[in-house]
Amino acid sequence: MTNRLTSPRAMLCAGVAALAFAPLPALAQSAQNLGTMVISANRTETEANKVGSSVTVITAEDLERKQAATLEDVLKDVPGLYVYSNGNSRNNTRFKLRGYDSGRVLVLIDGVKIDNQASQMYDRPYNHLQASDIERVEILRGNQSSLYGSDAIGGVISVTTKSGKNSAKTIEGAVDAEIGSFVTRRGSVSAWGRTGEVYYKASGAGLATHGDDNRPNVSPDENDGSRSVNYDFKIGADALRDVGVLDLLNVEATYNTMRGDAEYDTATSAADNDGFLHQDTDTARIQVNAKMFDGLLDNTFSASRMDAYVVARSNRYSGTPNRYWGDLEKYEYQGVLRPADGHSLVFGADQEREI
Repeated sequence: MTNRLTSPRAMLCAGVAALAFAPLPALAQSAQNLGTMVISANRTETEANKVGSSVTVITAEDLERKQAATLEDVLKDVPGLYVYSNGNSRNNTRFKLRGYDSGRVLVLIDGVKIDNQASQMYDRPYNHLQASDIERVEILRGNQSSLYGSDAIGGVISVTTKSGKNSAKTIEGAVDAEIGSFVTRRGSVSAWGRTGEVYYKASGAGLATHGDDNRPNVSPDENDGSRSVNYDFKIGADALRDVGVLDLLNVEATYNTMRGDAEYDTATSAADNDGFLHQDTDTARIQVNAKMFDGLLDNTFSASRMDAYVVARSNRYSGTPNRYWGDLEKYEYQGVLRPADGHSLVFGADQEREI
């Protein structure tokens, strides 16, 4: 059957989002290094020891040491965050942050809100994002609805993928491949670089496993495997520098696609009937950032879209599948005014439309 399409909805919110003073002490700080710069707490770059919220920062170096495969692996050891799956490690991963379920925690990937507009029965497909493409993750705990809206009652998980913005070469690249038990295969390939004022990144990664039988005592005996891939593209340019009151004009576009499917066993069935779930998620965002008046004012304009598609069936090879579609569009402006050293005023407006 075909399930719902959410009726269009528009939301406009504007006003002062944060007023941060440098001398304020950190009430609770989980960033590994107090000199670390965080963005999620005040929606603008702030030193971790000047943030009055609990923030955990995970870098690409941390992920490499941990040998994380997916975003789920990245989040498992974060204090206050409980990550769990429905039967299979790639099937409908969910989490709780300080007691709030994933529906009350805002997840951003490169600034794009990742939500399950396709169906409330299944959670966000962010687990199909491979860790090899992640540059940084910030986990902000606590009620942040005043800064991000009602979706952030439990907190914010902000993921930034890798970029060629800070590269010193025209082209760099990396290739990685691994194999393991249960016929598990993981691989990734990426290229990035910068030439003049233009930078770019293109990457692809995949993970597949035959898995094990979630119900080994139920006939027939079959494995419950999973497969996931994601492709990520990013291109940007520092278009203008030092023109009149304009310090820097940067334009950046990103596109990410995540595909994944998983087999699972339905606990309510008398037979091991090989249930199947497939999720597609595509996100795109274009952002224009204008720094003006010798750093006094920072303006960011962005437009983003997420398309989600879910197919679920109790038996992969028979029966009628349940199909769900959903889209989300968002337009946003944010300004940061710095009238004096150690003081900043963050304000903005956004419009969000669900389809």
